Amino acid sequence: MSDKVTENQYNAAYAANEKIGNQRGGPDLLSSELGGGVLDQFEETEKIKEISVRDALTGLYNRRHFDMAMKKIEEKNEDVGLLMIDIDHFKEFNDEHGHSVGDLVLRGLGRQLNDITRQERIEESKRDEVARYGGEEFAIILRSGRFNDEALKIDAKRILAQIKGHDYWITDEKKLNITISIGVTRRKTNETSESFFNRVDRALYKAKTEGRNRVVLV
Repeated sequence: MSDKVTENQYNAAYAANEKIGNQRGGPDLLSSELGGGVLDQFEETEKIKEISVRDALTGLYNRRHFDMAMKKIEEKNEDVGLLMIDIDHFKEFNDEHGHSVGDLVLRGLGRQLNDITRQERIEESKRDEVARYGGEEFAIILRSGRFNDEALKIDAKRILAQIKGHDYWITDEKKLNITISIGVTRRKTNETSESFFNRVDRALYKAKTEGRNRVVLV
């Protein structure tokens, strides 16, 4: 048996188990040495796949998953919105409070971005994806909702306001606040993933150079 178990192998083992059970109440194939091994390998493969696309600190999707998602968007020529988010003056924040506190804020921000993205999108929001792009940068791919410039900007400003007004409790008595800068854009028809990302990256850079704690749409 190969090291990797495909979904077809798993389904075949499951179907064989059902057939045995229905015919003669025989042994559970998935609990047997062979069937159990297939199930275990399948589950282990799925766990490894999930871990490989998750950021260890925040639990969000990681850069690898983001890059793959952007490539699929290009291949399918999807109409999506993209937000790039950067914590303002995070290096100075770490220097003042320490990296352990910085990690607490990164985890908290990750949870908050995930929650905010889903607040008004209900079931369709499951198609949206929040990723930690790297360091203090996060990305949100919006597949659901209205994709015009004004709607995207409203979404981004809502995120900006909620982050600015949020208290990150470091201890029972100490709380900290952060601000973020956001670049926003909508994918153009037949646009490459590289061009799409470069445009939102330029928007984020402009938001930071114009004073931070703001949204810039391109």
